Amino acid sequence: MRARQPSDAGFALVEAIAVLALSSLVLLTLIIASDLVTRNSVATARTANALETLGVGFAAVRRDLEAARFIRIGAQSEDPVLFSGAPQAVAVVVGDDGTGRKEGESLVLIEARYENGVGTLIRSSAPYKPGTNGFGSAEFGSQAVLLSGPWTYKFSYDDAQGGSDSWRNAWASAGQLPVAIRLSVMNASGEAVAAPLVVRLHINSGGCAEPARTECSAALESGDPNQNGDPNQNPDPGQTPDQNNTDDGNGQNL
Repeated sequence: MRARQPSDAGFALVEAIAVLALSSLVLLTLIIASDLVTRNSVATARTANALETLGVGFAAVRRDLEAARFIRIGAQSEDPVLFSGAPQAVAVVVGDDGTGRKEGESLVLIEARYENGVGTLIRSSAPYKPGTNGFGSAEFGSQAVLLSGPWTYKFSYDDAQGGSDSWRNAWASAGQLPVAIRLSVMNASGEAVAAPLVVRLHINSGGCAEPARTECSAALESGDPNQNGDPNQNPDPGQTPDQNNTDDGNGQNL
């Protein structure tokens, strides 16, 4: 039997060191992989939560905008419509403020506010009173948070000139309502967090939406309930549009 040589002991030590180093490398790889999986899981959960939050907030905004009413400030056809559209806020008259009180029409203000890197989209409402000539004099209350997060918000308005979408940062056509309103939500880098919400209004954007209104009386007497001579326009804002027709029944091309 051959006696163990000193060189054999040195070789065994090198083997042990190599195995230890390899084991450390494997362990480090597992730690890094585990950390990446954890981060990805957290990011996925955060994204899912954000999309869920946006979905709930978008549904609330859609409900108000789809309930918008066409009401002029005054009885003349050239008087402005009670509507305000800016990049950071939109104000409309709705038939139902969502509280279930059914106290008639209400003024609804949806505006963005920012503080400490957090953007909040807040909804406020106030009773609509006959003779109201703007939103500045209204006493808004019943504030509710629709969206909140590290986001910025932007409203834009479609006047559909020439039959195609034409989005504007603010609404300046005082005599009519926009065809549609878009809400975009961006992160700190200016990238869209999700697809923007686009709501097409369910009423005639430039004519008489409710014949019972004072501003519609002259049109009814003249035999033109829509104030623009288009017999195909529907004075009833609640009519369900024909899905097979490119016209939504209210004088708007989809």
